[in-house]
Amino acid sequence: MRNQLESSIKIKFYHFVMLPLCLAAFCLCGFGCATVNPDTVINNFTQAQSYPPIILTENTKASLKSLAGKANMESTLNFGMGADDVQPQILLDGIRQILSKRFQQVPGEQDDSFVLVFDAQAKLGAFSGSTTSLELTGTFKEGDQTIDIIKGEGSAQMPFPAVNFGFHKAADSAFAQFDENLRNSQKITTYISMGALVKFKEKAKRWQALSPKPPLPEEARRFRVLADDAVQNQEFDKAANFYEQGLAIDPMWPAGQYNAAMIYKELNSYAMAAMHMKRYLVLKPEDTKKYQDQIYIWEEKAKESNE
Repeated sequence: MRNQLESSIKIKFYHFVMLPLCLAAFCLCGFGCATVNPDTVINNFTQAQSYPPIILTENTKASLKSLAGKANMESTLNFGMGADDVQPQILLDGIRQILSKRFQQVPGEQDDSFVLVFDAQAKLGAFSGSTTSLELTGTFKEGDQTIDIIKGEGSAQMPFPAVNFGFHKAADSAFAQFDENLRNSQKITTYISMGALVKFKEKAKRWQALSPKPPLPEEARRFRVLADDAVQNQEFDKAANFYEQGLAIDPMWPAGQYNAAMIYKELNSYAMAAMHMKRYLVLKPEDTKKYQDQIYIWEEKAKESNE
């Protein structure tokens, strides 16, 4: 009886005295309690060198702050368990790795008008079995004109016991889908091949100095044939895609730039129409008076439709 009483006293002493003291000492000593400053995270995100430069939406800033808050909470209250899973750096590393891989062949002198507006919405689960999700939207723009919008989504269930939120797993899935969609974007592929407008003008000068002009490569000519056939069948989406593929092979193809512009106009994709017509006029400056006004109109329509 005495031994049982002593054991009971020891257990109570441990739970009510020693355990709280240990927890307090653990946090006061700083083990696992390194805090994350949300403003520092956002500044690091925006100042990080990347191409294209990244512009954060308010949703992304809110997600970064939320992740930082959860990381601090996990560090303080949960012995650091789960803190690594919700580090806001996960978002920064994920998008930078994709951009460095996808745009690594773009020449060094970049046109700052080409940017990525990055939107990330993170929703963390509340308990074991609940769902954590991440939605990514990347709007690639040249000035006010949208080139393409790339998305990626990922989700994961919080484990049991809830030692983490499953955010890292959800982020891996979202970035993998984003990367695949970016890789499959023919508009982005063509843009990379053509280069930003400043770089395109440099390439065009070298092309204009050639006499005679080189013929259209056979593979690009194949896409011209396919595009012409699609136009004949009123399949403008397919025609636009074929012209994009042909221009990715040979950006110095005036007729391809012009035809792509007119097809995008038929599709009411005015930003893309303006982008291709600008490049057509770089190759054929003698037509500037004839088509510059059309670019002004398309750019205004693109703004009105929030392209």
